[in-house]
Amino acid sequence: MSSGNSSCSKEVGIMKQIFQNVMRRSEVCWNRKIDLAGVPLDSKTKENYKSLTRWMFPDKWETLNSLLTKACSKKMKLRSCDVGNFYLPPFSGDDAGFVPVFNLDADFSKELPEVNIRVALLSYDEETGRLRVFGCRFETPEPGSNHDFCHAQFTRDPLGFESREGEPCELMAEWSPENIPCILAPAKGPAALLVWMIVGIYGKKSSLLFSSMRFEQCYREPLRYLDAE
Repeated sequence: MSSGNSSCSKEVGIMKQIFQNVMRRSEVCWNRKIDLAGVPLDSKTKENYKSLTRWMFPDKWETLNSLLTKACSKKMKLRSCDVGNFYLPPFSGDDAGFVPVFNLDADFSKELPEVNIRVALLSYDEETGRLRVFGCRFETPEPGSNHDFCHAQFTRDPLGFESREGEPCELMAEWSPENIPCILAPAKGPAALLVWMIVGIYGKKSSLLFSSMRFEQCYREPLRYLDAE
């Protein structure tokens, strides 16, 4: 196997470990109606999740695992994938009513995979019933551009809601910028970017997701900024 394939396989292996742990915990939390700390969810969060899953049925870990397993396989030669909807664990405290859902868009043909993880924070307006959408994307470097580093940006329509039918949505304003701000991530590859994304979304509570995982320090760089680390 070439060094390029080895690098790709290593990154994907760490990503698989992280995704598996996060998505397994997510399934447990939503099924038991509790947050990461075991606290019962409030009624708005439960109702938002129930309404969303009727329209956007949750994709399972097995779906993502199958794609990532094929990603660096010499036989399968999977170059790219664009897959979702994957539900992240529920929030607690501030903005707990929003339900986080992500989509993975990746190209595995390079030495390091090129990754774009789009995250939508979703909540129904209690008065109008419209689905409110706030979006972010977390991306590996874009060679030759002003964004040639791991970064995060806001995005108006993270999961392509405008092209879907059956659900009235309220997106970010059309005039909102798509390319700035471009927030620097302390990451040198997709696995560390994924760690940083989870820390950015869950704050110090993210330690509840990483406490049982063991991987090299270079992938854990974002965790150095948490007191728990």
